[in-house]
Amino acid sequence: MPAVGISIVNVVATATLDRSVDLASLPRLFPRFICYDQKKYFAAYFKSDKMQGKVSIFSSGKMISVGTKSPEEAKREIALVASHLEHAGIAKIKGRAKIRNIVATANLGF
Repeated sequence: MPAVGISIVNVVATATLDRSVDLASLPRLFPRFICYDQKKYFAAYFKSDKMQGKVSIFSSGKMISVGTKSPEEAKREIALVASHLEHAGIAKIKGRAKIRNIVATANLGF
């Protein structure tokens, strides 16, 4: 009989910046970390080797973290992106990241 268990497969977290963001400027500022093609998607993706998931940055200043396996990791990735944006003088995070969704799978043993 297989072992019973639950495992988290995706955590979604959101955060808000203190102002809107010019997405077209992000690839020039962060060429190794930003993917932005407005024809494909209306947000920029921030992804680095230090990250498990990726963070979407919207022109409104909203950010969404997806692809992490724990709430702590999702919040850490939001904080990492916010830190990069703040150091570049683009925007600061307002408040804290909020966990919005956790997707898990379960093996019930049958």
